[in-house]
Amino acid sequence: MLTFRLQNTGSTQMSLTFADGCQILPYIDDGQTGQTVYPDGGWGCTLAITHLVLPPGGEKTVSVSVGAAGSTTPVSASLPAGTYVAYAELKHSTYPLRSKSVGFKVE
Repeated sequence: MLTFRLQNTGSTQMSLTFADGCQILPYIDDGQTGQTVYPDGGWGCTLAITHLVLPPGGEKTVSVSVGAAGSTTPVSASLPAGTYVAYAELKHSTYPLRSKSVGFKVE
């Protein structure tokens, strides 16, 4: 399981408005080619304006369950053996953020 966390480390509430339903989006890239393998085909986001309110110390998390291709356990991202890089992006016009990347291996 990969979990990405957006946390308000400030002392005031943050209120973010997004032009669509995409807020925090996780990605997994092939470690060798750099090609995005999750989500396959990109994200489809609603066209509705959405809001995210984070009080001081508040957080929002997004998780992706990862497993080896052919696994019998249900997962969000079923990947063949190999090395990968995961990260998340905050899709906000004023505060666009990208997390640190984390490498991992599927065997």
